[in-house]
Amino acid sequence: DRPFCLVSALEASADLGPGFAPPAGSEAGESEGSGADEEDDAGRKGERLVFDSMHQLDGLERLVVICVGLDCVISGADRGAMVEVTPGVQTLQTRSLLYRAITRAHLAVVVVNEFLRGGWLEFLGSVRLRDDEAFDSDAAIGRSETQAVEGVVRAELTARVSAAAAERGLTLSPDALTAIVGDVAVAQERGQAVGDAVDCALRAWASEVAIATNALREALAQVLAESSGGALVWDKELTAEDFAELLEPFMLPLHRGEVAQLPTAALEAARAFVSKKNHARV
Repeated sequence: DRPFCLVSALEASADLGPGFAPPAGSEAGESEGSGADEEDDAGRKGERLVFDSMHQLDGLERLVVICVGLDCVISGADRGAMVEVTPGVQTLQTRSLLYRAITRAHLAVVVVNEFLRGGWLEFLGSVRLRDDEAFDSDAAIGRSETQAVEGVVRAELTARVSAAAAERGLTLSPDALTAIVGDVAVAQERGQAVGDAVDCALRAWASEVAIATNALREALAQVLAESSGGALVWDKELTAEDFAELLEPFMLPLHRGEVAQLPTAALEAARAFVSKKNHARV
């Protein structure tokens, strides 16, 4: 193991390192010469990492710096204004913190932050480095801006499809929702209005659900009839949760047109489902 302990910027600055002999009892004297196997007066053992807030590190530099939790969401006025506006206080503070933190490093810097939609660091989620071509900053910025806009549009479509599905009493799994949103986006690109695209996509999905439900119920009845010989013993009354477990994985291949023979595919799905229930019962 390689132990570490956290120290403040003040304590780290007071440690002058080997070769110095501060007055006995001083903070620097207490921390001098602490190695990985030694303990300080606070009982801490290991190599030291400086861990402190940004205002305690102004003017201090290190070889390697890790900046944690400094991003924030840029206000709507700052992000979407078509004319120059005065940035908000939080926007100015975040820009300052990020700049000051990054410039503390001599050799390397790492920025760690949760993903914030609309934050200063959001664009980094769509930056990719390639081995087959040199980095082009202009091209990278263009791709980032395009993907950021697409992400916002996709989020708005997802919310709209979810609301419309709830109004129709349709329950959509995350995968189903993603597939339907993709259909709506394609329809929009072809010139269809978003409301009409959402309505058509949900009506098509509901129709596919009805077709799959009928096929799976017929297949399940056949499989359970076959179980009378003892090969399959699961014959409990089918609950809504049970049928949803059977239906959900069947829907996406059907929706994508990957099911060539519906009765055959439904029979295979029903047999696998009942077999799984048998094993769970045993």
